[in-house]
Amino acid sequence: MAPKRRKRAVQLIHFPAGLYGLQSEAGMFREMTAYFLAPTVAYVTLRLVPALWAPLMYASCCIGLVVLCFFVLGYFMNSLLPDAGVSSTGKAVLITGCDSGFGYRLAVRLDRLGFQVFAGCLFPQGEGARNLQLNASNKLHIVPLDVTKDEDFQKANDYVCRNLDGNGLWAVVANAGVFAAMELEWWSIAEMQHHFDINVFGCVRTIQTFLPLLRQSKGRIVLTASYAGRGTATWNNVYSMTKHAVVALGDGLRREMMKWGISVSLVEPTYYKTAILPKPENIVKKYKESKLSQEVRDVYGDDYASEMANISVGVMTTFARDDVDEVVDTLEKAVRSRHPKQVYRCDGFFRWLIVVAFLCTPCVFHDFLDYVCLHYHMVGPDGKLTMKPSVVERITNRLKATLAPRKLAK
Repeated sequence: MAPKRRKRAVQLIHFPAGLYGLQSEAGMFREMTAYFLAPTVAYVTLRLVPALWAPLMYASCCIGLVVLCFFVLGYFMNSLLPDAGVSSTGKAVLITGCDSGFGYRLAVRLDRLGFQVFAGCLFPQGEGARNLQLNASNKLHIVPLDVTKDEDFQKANDYVCRNLDGNGLWAVVANAGVFAAMELEWWSIAEMQHHFDINVFGCVRTIQTFLPLLRQSKGRIVLTASYAGRGTATWNNVYSMTKHAVVALGDGLRREMMKWGISVSLVEPTYYKTAILPKPENIVKKYKESKLSQEVRDVYGDDYASEMANISVGVMTTFARDDVDEVVDTLEKAVRSRHPKQVYRCDGFFRWLIVVAFLCTPCVFHDFLDYVCLHYHMVGPDGKLTMKPSVVERITNRLKATLAPRKLAK
């Protein structure tokens, strides 16, 4: 190959890697190029050796069909197998985070099914607790419970033991949680610790407090986790860290509890349109009120905070599902099922398929997807973050620079 043609070929091969110029972006695109080039090279090689083409294609199709059947049929068999559920007679359930959202709805649902419900509320005199008392029977108990306070759990345990009325504590649902989205650099350590205290150690306190009662009933523990416990999106760092910890807690605890006959289930919802979803104006307000150095504020700027808050919340809202009862139905299954699953996902076959694909693909694909959806900013000449040109504009400009003949210097 002539030197000029060889040079042009090298430029085309490395075109995606140099598309945006920054080292971090170039690395991502270089890896993406490798993943796309590898099957292309394999395909071309096999086409050049006809004797290998047919048997390898046949073997690949067979393996692919077996894997597809394993996942898809397994999913539907799991979903369609009948499970009448246990009787609610003589059974009590404790739920944390019942002031609103999933916890509130689950408490009402289980009360109507005949369970004795102990509804842990952060604000026992608040609107959520009052509505629970109005919409439920007198078998439902409001339990003052701040999941960050050990003394609240001691009082809650004493209250539950005194008021079981001969029932057994059948299930504990660790549902209390908080969610916030913003750049990691904007968080203080105290704020991160607060989120871990609620989302992670709140679950641990709940389990440790009521485990003696669960051992007696051979009941179950249900942990409200999240898809964020399987992957991390931009601005979701802290929340995903807590939910990864909850997933790890559930997986390890499930094996430890087998010897006691206690089941442990993880329920992993995606985004739902509840009060936990942030609002752009609240994110911007938190950014402005945070104790950041002036240097950090100068680098980011108010415009970036506002633009990214709107983009990030917009993406969440777009993917958020409306039917909150999907999660409540799943939590109910985890409490009532005779044969509870290790992991429940709430939002149908296609979302489940996306999660499986997500877990089976390399990290670089996740980075690329996040890059396309959210990374609309770049460092400008003044050192501040500014909006990027569109993806089409950048690709067009790069192609022109790569393919244009070089002008001879005068």
